[in-house]
Order: sequence, then C-alpha cells, then structure tokens
Amino acid sequence: MVEFDENRLRYPNDYVEVKGTISQLKVSGGFAEFLITFDNRMSMEARGSTDLMKGIKEGKITQGKIEVTIGFRLHGENLSNVRPYLRIESWENVNIE
Repeated sequence: MVEFDENRLRYPNDYVEVKGTISQLKVSGGFAEFLITFDNRMSMEARGSTDLMKGIKEGKITQGKIEVTIGFRLHGENLSNVRPYLRIESWENVNIE
C-alpha cells in the first residue's frame, strides 16, 4: 500500500511558468490573492507576497516570467475539501496591461 504524505500536498517541488490574465485582485497584510485565467480559459486562484510581486494589478500579463508551485489548502482532516492554488515563487520583469 502507498503511504500518504501530507507534506507532498503542502510543499510540492515542481515549478510551473504561468501566463494569463489577472482578475479579482485582493491585497491584504502583505499578500495578494487573485484569480489567474490562462489562454485556454481555465482559471485558478493564486497567492503571493506583495514584496515579491512588484507592479501587481489587474490585467493581461504581456511579458515577464512568473514561476509558481501548486499549493493546497487543507481544511481539517477531510481531503475531499482540499483546494489547490498557485503559490507565486518568482516574479521577473512582469508587465501587466
């Protein structure tokens, strides 16, 4: 039987580069949460430090490099309530129009 490793859900180590449109931006306590919609119309919640994400605003990402890891919000012990989100890890020369 495969053993479940909850740390794998909390701290995945795969980095993914993203591009798309930022909407529903909420800034609070040094963190920004927003919805990113990719070119294929799929969307996902994202979160990152405002210190890292210079120039964050709503709009389309036209250039730059954003790398994320996929995080999971665990609410209690019931894994059917797990919600994935993108955790911003790097924000390089990002331009948003």
